[in-house]
Amino acid sequence: SGLLYQILSNVIAGAIFFGISWLIFEPCTRNEVEPGGESVWWNRLRHMGRKGSQRRVWSWPVVWKDFYYVAGGPTTNILKFIAYLVFLGLFLLLIAYGPGGIDAEEVGAVFIWWSVVFLVIESAILVTRVYRDELQKQTWPTLTLVPLSIPELAYHKLAGALLALIPAGLCLGFGLLCVLEDVVDGLGELLSEPVALFSVSYFLLQMALGYHLATWLSIVAKWAIWPLAIFVSGLIVIMGNIMLMSCLAFAMFGGGDSWAGFMVILSMVSFGAVITMHILIGRKLAELAYAE
Repeated sequence: SGLLYQILSNVIAGAIFFGISWLIFEPCTRNEVEPGGESVWWNRLRHMGRKGSQRRVWSWPVVWKDFYYVAGGPTTNILKFIAYLVFLGLFLLLIAYGPGGIDAEEVGAVFIWWSVVFLVIESAILVTRVYRDELQKQTWPTLTLVPLSIPELAYHKLAGALLALIPAGLCLGFGLLCVLEDVVDGLGELLSEPVALFSVSYFLLQMALGYHLATWLSIVAKWAIWPLAIFVSGLIVIMGNIMLMSCLAFAMFGGGDSWAGFMVILSMVSFGAVITMHILIGRKLAELAYAE
């Protein structure tokens, strides 16, 4: 639609003019300098190419390392963000060519759903790679020599890897802003319905359990390369839930008043399972750190 084209063209034009204004702002506003003096703008341009060779590791070196070597660094994040925007823009253009056109709510829905897909897939890949790469290259025992405890080291590595989710997270945030009023209303309804609240909690805990299981498989099983680790852990969680929900459906046939109670119990059990897997992963990483 014309509105969509106007929005996209305004965003692109705004980015171009912002870059041009940033470059010419200092030369146009600087005061007269002494002979031989350098302007801030010229000094910035002269040193821009040297930043790569003079890059310093910031105060969290392990986070920095995994941000660059697992997440790909800022360049990869920027390229992914551009790729996501191009993909979502083309998807929206296809919808806009339809008979009903497109509005802000549809834009928000597209950004939200596709961003969730990106986040789920990327998260699964990252958690199965973040420790396995160190173990395969046999650098994990050496890395544990840094002045950090095993849990701190593991969390720092995970934090650095999860920075790869920034592009998808930005897309999700934009989608939520497009339908902010609906999101607020939906959260209000969710908090007022115990069954829905505990059902969502159970679903999120099952996702967390799947991620923990995939991480555990990636560090204990040599065959569990990341696609297999994701597939096996997902299969276990999905099949387990199918069997569990089938049993609950038969047990509750004829009355659903106790569904909220079942969800509370299942959420507590799932939370306990997540904590157990968390502890097992930590112990296995500590064991491998001191293995010969």
